[in-house]
Amino acid sequence: MHRFGDPGPWSAPESSTYANEAHLQEVLAASPHWIPGVPEGSLSVRELPTSAGPADVVIVTADGALTVVECKLESNPEKRRMVIGQVIDYAAAISGDGFDSFRTAWTTRGGPDLGAWIAPEGLEELRMRIDNATIGLCLAVDRIDRELQRLVEYLNRITHDAISVTALQLSYARHNDLELLVPSTFGGEIAAAKAAHGDGQSDRWTRQSFIAAVEDPDDQNILSQILNHLDENHPPDGGDLFWYGTRPRGGLFCRVHVEGPR
Repeated sequence: MHRFGDPGPWSAPESSTYANEAHLQEVLAASPHWIPGVPEGSLSVRELPTSAGPADVVIVTADGALTVVECKLESNPEKRRMVIGQVIDYAAAISGDGFDSFRTAWTTRGGPDLGAWIAPEGLEELRMRIDNATIGLCLAVDRIDRELQRLVEYLNRITHDAISVTALQLSYARHNDLELLVPSTFGGEIAAAKAAHGDGQSDRWTRQSFIAAVEDPDDQNILSQILNHLDENHPPDGGDLFWYGTRPRGGLFCRVHVEGPR
C-alpha cells in the first residue's frame, strides 16, 4: 500500500484475505450491486432459509428480479462443481417452496416487506420468476479460476435465456481502519447476450456469419486466420475459446486464460 504522492516505500496491507466466508457474505449483502446485472438500490438478505438449506445471499431488485449467490473462498476445500451444485439446489428449492414461503423466509431474515417496497407489477414479476424458476445464479469468490469460467460458460449455454449465470471476484485487503475491495466479474456479457436473444431482438452469430459480416474479403481472410490461430493455440482445458453473442449488436467473446493453479 502507498499514499498517493508519498515518496516512501510501498508496504503490504495487514490482511489480504477475508476472515471467513461469512465475512464475504456480509460485504456482499451490504453492497449487492457488485453482482453483474444487479442495480444499485436492490435489497438482500443473508442465509435465507430454504428446503435445501440456507442460501448465502439472496437479492431482489425493484422490478422483481431474483438472484441467489453462493459465497466461497479459494481456501475452501470444496470443489467448484460442488459449489455450483449448491447454488442450483438453493434456486430449485426457492422455486419449489413457492412465492409465499419465499416471502415469509425473506421477512424472517430481516428483509423489508416486499409488498410495501416493490410496486405491484414488480411483485407479480417476482412471483412469476419463482413459479417459473427463472432465478439468477452467481458464485462470489475471492479468485475466479479457469474451472469456474468454464462452468459459468456452460451453464449459460444450457439454461433458459432469462436465467443469468455469473461469477464475481471480490478481492479484499485491510490496513488499519482502511478496507479495500477490488471487484471483477465474469459471465455478465454472456448473460446479457442471452437475455437479448430471449427477448427476440436478434439471432445469435455463428463463426461463419461473423466472418461474412466483414465487408472486405481481405479482412475476412485476416479475421479467419486470427480465429484459427487462437483455436490452435489456446490451452486444452476442456472449455470452448469463443462464445458468440447476438446480432446485430452482440459480438464475439473470447475466454481469458488465467495463469496459475486451478
